[in-house]
Amino acid sequence: MTVLVTGFEPFKGLPSNPSALVAEILGARPGFIHRILPVTYVGSRAELTRFVAGHPDAELVLSLGLWDSGTAVRVESTGRNVQRASIPDNAGDLAKGRPVDPYGPDTLSADERLVKRAYDAFESAGVPAVHSDDAGGYICNTAYYTLLQRDVPGIFIHIPLAEVIAPETIADVLAHEFSQGDR
Repeated sequence: MTVLVTGFEPFKGLPSNPSALVAEILGARPGFIHRILPVTYVGSRAELTRFVAGHPDAELVLSLGLWDSGTAVRVESTGRNVQRASIPDNAGDLAKGRPVDPYGPDTLSADERLVKRAYDAFESAGVPAVHSDDAGGYICNTAYYTLLQRDVPGIFIHIPLAEVIAPETIADVLAHEFSQGDR
């Protein structure tokens, strides 16, 4: 099984982004290929599209982002066709409600079985997890909406700061669950 994994570069003045750390840890394991996405609306969409298109044999995409105020892993089920945030992206773009895709539907949903599988994997490992149907309006949502437009199953998971849950722990749970293929 080939699993693509994405994380994001640092933003908001943070020295690192734990989503990138998890992606890098997974990318060093057999069966996983990782890419670090830019924290820009345009760049994340373009880079994610190229990454997925460049790996037509991929069976799954795990996309990770930072939930910097979170105390759990947040498994997202829905991408929304909107870009809106209170802070600019790393290129200075402050989106004010424009669509991710002017021709796309308002929302796209992940496969419910995949969402449940990821959630259950964290719960079984004793890692706090919550369900969410709103990936926000920032770059994470743009990436998730873009991912859900592709022809490969995918899921988006927000993770907290590394001090809250270690990136290695998150990577171990995901590797255990998703390196074994569909069960």
